[in-house]
This record gives sequence, structure tokens and C-alpha cells, in this order.
Amino acid sequence: MRITLVCQFIIFMIFADSCSSKNLKNSKTTPYGVFKYSDVDSELIDDLIGCCKTNLPDIESALNVKIHPETIIEVFPSQAEYDRKIINENLKGSPAISGYGKIQLVSPKAPIRIENIPYKERLWFLIHEYVHLSIDQIDPSLPIFLNEGLACYFGSYNFYKTVVSRYFDKLKSYPSIDQLTDNYDKIMGVDVYSFLFIVFIVRTEGQQNLVTVLRDHQSLRAKNGDWINFLEELKQNSRL
Repeated sequence: MRITLVCQFIIFMIFADSCSSKNLKNSKTTPYGVFKYSDVDSELIDDLIGCCKTNLPDIESALNVKIHPETIIEVFPSQAEYDRKIINENLKGSPAISGYGKIQLVSPKAPIRIENIPYKERLWFLIHEYVHLSIDQIDPSLPIFLNEGLACYFGSYNFYKTVVSRYFDKLKSYPSIDQLTDNYDKIMGVDVYSFLFIVFIVRTEGQQNLVTVLRDHQSLRAKNGDWINFLEELKQNSRL
């Protein structure tokens, strides 16, 4: 039964790649992976590659990871097309996703359900997903909130900085590290707290020690008092 399921999965992935390549007929090989895209997105691919060239080397250095050049990046011309080919149907409606050595994203020029994100910020969604693909090189057992926090910190910093400046002072309670670790899916706005936790670690431990701290994530619960104090102080000015 297990062999049958594995074979079915492989056949499904081959078929899915085949279908994607028909619509995303253009391909460009780069040091950051192979970009597949439609004619309508031919001009913006260079912007995505430029974003990778500018930012991925610093992320590789900061996290001590390696970006794999065999990564497949599929850029879909619309949300509907992306949703039809998405590798995880539970995340339809998202702007980008990663897994199985692949990154999928809605074209930064196409409408998405999250409104008012500028084009340049949309390019960073790709960087966000590269970080997710790299997490296993740090520690495959990393809790979800740290995984998401790293991707938000290195791939969506300006977006979350804006969210914090506009809304953080309205929050009345904060999740503990235990809650972030054990009840991730039950916390409203958890991606913001995940982002802020990485900010907290960088400010208290130094970015040069970030990977060491993350690999010893079992000991992070002892920092709960400092974490809550950090949030309380942040609430006073809502500026990072």
C-alpha cells in the first residue's frame, strides 16, 4: 500500500508539472532556481531575479543556509490559475506558497485578495518562500511560529513593520512563548507575533547568534518574561 501511494504521488507530481509547463511555457535558469512563467509576465521576471540577487546572499549568510539552484519557481498570471495548480489546496487564496523544492506565486502584477500591497513589496513574497524552503537546513523540528517568523522577518520586514506601526497599540493581550509553540493556529494575528519574536531575538541576542538560538529553541520558553516586556515596551511607541 505504501509503495502504491508513493507511486501515485510521483505520478501526480509529474502530471501537475506537465500541466503547469503548458501554461507557464517560458523558462529561465538562474543561480536561484528555474523560473517558469507565462508571456504576460515576461517583463517582471527580471525584477524577481533582481530581488533574489540583491537579498538572497545576505539571507544565506545570516541563516547559514544554501539556496538550491534546482528550485522551481512558478509565477502564475492570476489568482485563479495559481489556485488551480497550488501544491496545497488548503492554502488556496494565498499569494505564494512553497514545498517539495518548489515555490509558487501569483504574479506581482496580478490582483490578490490581500489589497494595497505595492508591487515592490509583492516581489518580496518570493524571498519569504525561499526562507521557508531553507528552514530544514537550520532545524527540521523548528516550531511553526519560528519558521513563519523567520520568513516574515527576512522576506516581509517592511510589510510587517507597517502593520505593527498601525495596529499594535490596539492589542490588549499578548501570547506567551508556550502559547506560540503549542497553540499556533488558535492565536489571532499569529504571523505578526511570529515576526516580532524574531525581532525580539535579534535585538536581545544579536543577529550573529540567531541560528544558534534557534537550534536551541527548546530553551526559549525561559525567555518568556523578557518577551512580554519587549511587547509591552513596543506598545508604547509601536515603532520598530
